Amino acid sequence: MRKVMAWAGSYALFAAMAYAAVVFDTTEGCVQLPAQGDVTGVKCFGDSVGNGFASQNFSGTGSGTFTTSTLPFSYDFTVNVPQEVDLGSLGTSAVDWSGGITVIINGFLAREVELQGMFGQQMQGQFNINTPNGQALTSWQISIGGGSGQKGLKILLNIPPNSLNLPGTQVIPEPASVALVAGGLLLLGIVGRRRVRQ
Repeated sequence: MRKVMAWAGSYALFAAMAYAAVVFDTTEGCVQLPAQGDVTGVKCFGDSVGNGFASQNFSGTGSGTFTTSTLPFSYDFTVNVPQEVDLGSLGTSAVDWSGGITVIINGFLAREVELQGMFGQQMQGQFNINTPNGQALTSWQISIGGGSGQKGLKILLNIPPNSLNLPGTQVIPEPASVALVAGGLLLLGIVGRRRVRQ
């Protein structure tokens, strides 16, 4: 009986913890963010060069169950041109380039944000992506790009180590999870106390 109670307590504790965990597995160009409890996100960075348009694509798999319907996504990057290009020769306009960021979760569009700016301008910000609350994470993809209307102009996309951050879900236990953890700890405590008395 004691073994059954210990097993039940351990299972309840594990189930509550596992439910809160979402891990975005890394790919080339990405590293894992410091874990928040058992929740791990990814940070992606890199450089790319293109004629008129430059882009970066990151993708991977994941595990765990989402416990929220939105997730904060932050970005930090610049779009530039080679140093030898005289920016004054490009003429004047409100913006030098336009592009955006797309985040896909489990094959579905989580958020698409259009961005535009000047060459060399540090683009920093945050927006919420839509996550399939209550569903398991299977795959993710981040695409970022920017381009100019100037044909043949070499574009440099730089995503520094500060980069693109896609965190795991925030560990905010729901009342049911808290009760499950408390029940598991209580059962383990009872079993442990009985062993000490013997």
